[in-house]
Amino acid sequence: MKELIFAANWKLNKNPSQTRTFFKEFAKSLEQKVPSLNEIKNAKILIFPPATSWEAASLETSSLREKSAWAQQLCWGAQNIY
Repeated sequence: MKELIFAANWKLNKNPSQTRTFFKEFAKSLEQKVPSLNEIKNAKILIFPPATSWEAASLETSSLREKSAWAQQLCWGAQNIY
């Protein structure tokens, strides 16, 4: 059976504080808008925040089922894609 993957790649667009706020809102929204996600056995959520926000993302997503938080590379830029 194929996996259903939801992925988010942020580049350098959120700092740790913004990451915590985002995931608090994301978890609520996910429960409301996709309540059947927990019933899909092959669904995964993959999150790629900047390395500077990885710890915040990992802590805030600990309650999500089948999630992974992966850090991106470090970059000299202030924000956006390079």
